[in-house]
Amino acid sequence: MATSQSSIAPTSSRTNVVLSVASGAFSDESGNTSTTAVTRTINADTTAPSVTIGAPASHDGTAFTVTLTFSEAIRGLWQFENSVRSIAVTGGRATNLRAISGTIDRTCNPLLCQYEGIGSRFAVTVTPNNASSEVRLDMNAGAVTDDARNPNTAATTVTVAAGSQQ
Repeated sequence: MATSQSSIAPTSSRTNVVLSVASGAFSDESGNTSTTAVTRTINADTTAPSVTIGAPASHDGTAFTVTLTFSEAIRGLWQFENSVRSIAVTGGRATNLRAISGTIDRTCNPLLCQYEGIGSRFAVTVTPNNASSEVRLDMNAGAVTDDARNPNTAATTVTVAAGSQQ
């Protein structure tokens, strides 16, 4: 039995790939030719999700809310026990991962519970180390992926100044 194989590379970040096989284009081992034309469309997604971090301009040393807004649905925004691991926080700590648009899946074993954010918009609570230090928030490229397994692009770092909360 003869086989044929081809590779197709999308020409843009999101494109539909259309595969068509004409009637009579192939035959089986007995020589019977195909009698029906077949067309299939496949959506090829190569676009990396982007993320925007929303935070107040300043803090007074008390906890504040930070939003993470993605350009499309993602998965892999992780919280282990009481620490959100997918966002880098300098000068504080991120906890209390919650979905604004999406879900949080919880998995536990005898040693720990982990929570995975799946969706496009999330919130976390950030607690500064003290009232006089700035807090820097960042998300590295590749911290999460979309459903096509495209890794995210890096977020623009956000700095929350020490002072009164705004």
